[in-house]
Amino acid sequence: MRTLVKSLLALLVLTVCAGSAFGDITISLASPAWQQVGGAATWVLPAVIPGCGSENETTCEPTGVFYASIPIGAATEGWIGITDQPDPTGAPGGYSDYLLWNNNGPNGNGQFLFYSDPNLNVTLPPFQGNDSTCTEDPVAGCVASFAFIMSDGSILYGTWGSDGEAPWDPYGAGYDTSDGISFQAQAGPPVPEPGTLALLGSGLFGLAGAIRRKFAR
Repeated sequence: MRTLVKSLLALLVLTVCAGSAFGDITISLASPAWQQVGGAATWVLPAVIPGCGSENETTCEPTGVFYASIPIGAATEGWIGITDQPDPTGAPGGYSDYLLWNNNGPNGNGQFLFYSDPNLNVTLPPFQGNDSTCTEDPVAGCVASFAFIMSDGSILYGTWGSDGEAPWDPYGAGYDTSDGISFQAQAGPPVPEPGTLALLGSGLFGLAGAIRRKFAR
């Protein structure tokens, strides 16, 4: 009897784990100047843009606008920044890039805005995620990570970065880039599927029947 009960419980545990499903988030782009890399949720801003010139921080870097398929859940409005390398006099370099987020996307879904120097004339929301995620190096640039809790409880991970006006291609575009962002992984808490619940019910009925037969003897 004990062996039967243990077997049924093991079956139930395996059934619940095997039938779990995870949330799925889609990210879309609304900025023509940015280019997708490798068919994934990764986009870069080329260092050479028609009308902007080459290594175009001093002329223009079009804002990257990205939409999520669901709303952002926690900290629904905020920003993080990348700072310039301090100048030789020791004075702070100031911010070179902003990443803002809110739920002003289509249908109230998440929106991510990547502002680059010199396009930094933007009103920042009151909440600050971090003062700075990395400092832009004149040669190597920098890449930093982020994570957002979404409305379904899943977590949207990613990285973003900016160059220092030198050849820079950390996202594997195959050409010189000035900025880049990658939404890399989404995972939510396991949610039992209908088939899982049916199997769970069947297992419980079987277990109850076995117990009744044991006590009826």
